[in-house]
Formats: sequence, structure tokens, C-alpha cells
Amino acid sequence: NSCMELPVADVFAAPKNATEKETFCRAGIELRRIYRSHMCLNKFLGGLDRNLSSLASK
Repeated sequence: NSCMELPVADVFAAPKNATEKETFCRAGIELRRIYRSHMCLNKFLGGLDRNLSSLASK
């Protein structure tokens, strides 16, 4: 299944001076870039995106 072959950058390899909020924000941006182009996983990754956005806004 080509939908399961998602090229994901290592977004959690943040610089040491990055805050937790910045790391969650970067992860959310990368996730949105991926799941919007893979409709078969949209439902599941959309929920993960909402959770990351919530963590980034705290």
C-alpha cells in the first residue's frame, strides 16, 4: 500500500535550545504536510494533528 510509505523528516531531532512547544509545532507542520496528500490516512492523522496542536498551544 503506497499510503503506508510516508517519507517523514526527523522533526523531533530539534536543536538543544528548542523548547518543547517549538518541537510540537514543527511536528504538527510536518504532519499536516504529509496527511493532506495521503487521503487514506486523513482521519487518523487529523486526530494526531489536533493533539499536537493542543500540546503546542499550552
